[in-house]
This record gives sequence, C-alpha cells and structure tokens, in this order.
Amino acid sequence: MSRNEYKAKSLANDIWVYGAYYKFLPYTPNPLGSEPKEYKHLICTHTFSDWGLPRELTAIEIDLSTLCQNTGHVDKDGVAIWEHDILQYEDEQGSSLKGEVVWNHDHACFELFVEEGNFSQTFPLLNWKFLYSKFDKVEE
Repeated sequence: MSRNEYKAKSLANDIWVYGAYYKFLPYTPNPLGSEPKEYKHLICTHTFSDWGLPRELTAIEIDLSTLCQNTGHVDKDGVAIWEHDILQYEDEQGSSLKGEVVWNHDHACFELFVEEGNFSQTFPLLNWKFLYSKFDKVEE
C-alpha cells in the first residue's frame, strides 16, 4: 500500500466516502482551555474532472465510529479488504469460517479475528472472500 486510504459513512446521507482522514478543530482554541474541544472528523477527497480540467478538494463530515483503513490486501476475487470487513473461508468439504478484519495494536498489524475458533490469522488470507462491512445492514 503506497498511501493510507480510509473510508467511512457520511453524516449527511449514510453513504460510504473514500479518501484521506482528517481530524479538524473548527475554531481557534482558547489558551485558557475553557471552551470544549469538539473536533470534526472528515474524509477529504477530490471531485471528478475531465483531462486537463481542474479538480476541487472536498471534505465530507463522517461518522467516526465507521472509520476504516484500507489493509492494502485483496480477497481471493481481487476485492479490496478494509478494516472491519467480514470475510468468509470455505474449504472443499463445505466447512466454513467467518471473521472480522481488526487492527492488532500489540503487533501493529491487521489480523482476521475468527469468533468460532476464537483465534486470529495474519495476512495474506488466501482463499478468504469478502462478504460485507460490519457497518452495512446485512440480513443473514
């Protein structure tokens, strides 16, 4: 992965937005510290344009609880894997496992936490398939 890329749900319309994460304090803080510090959490991205035309930078306010970082890995079908994605593994005998991609602070890496066996597996995850993000409404 050559750069950090994030995604999160927009506060305005609950749609995924992609780009760089930015934590923004919208006012100059009081040096006495009497004002509460309420940050805005943004995804910064650019608008589409045609060849040679200018593009604008757009900042979209996000729901911080849905912030996910790109792992830099893909599943068996080439789909990008993000933090908090739910992946599934099926073997030739029909056995199946599901797990959530999580950040392991102790080892400074992304891992797949599989609840059924209460274990974690590090990347690469060959033969695992993306199912959905844990923040998407999915009926199973």
